[in-house]
Amino acid sequence: MPLEDFYLGDIAFEQFSRIFDKSWQTFSKKDEVLDMVNGDLILAKPISYFYGENFREWFETRAQALEGLSPKMCFEIGLIHRLKSFFYREH
Repeated sequence: MPLEDFYLGDIAFEQFSRIFDKSWQTFSKKDEVLDMVNGDLILAKPISYFYGENFREWFETRAQALEGLSPKMCFEIGLIHRLKSFFYREH
């Protein structure tokens, strides 16, 4: 089964993302992360928390957990649920 089949839904991911509200407030590259994910704040917060200043490198790197795709590729080809499921399973 592809990873996106394990997606728990938008409401669950929004709740997950809220965990990172406090760290988001002090993250210095908010605008850059938001630009990278087309303004998706709910996705930007866990990215900034887990990858910090290395978020660009992470976004471009292929991952076995994403079935060989990079987060950027998932985002570009509409596999956003795969990417969000990755956060649940890997973190």
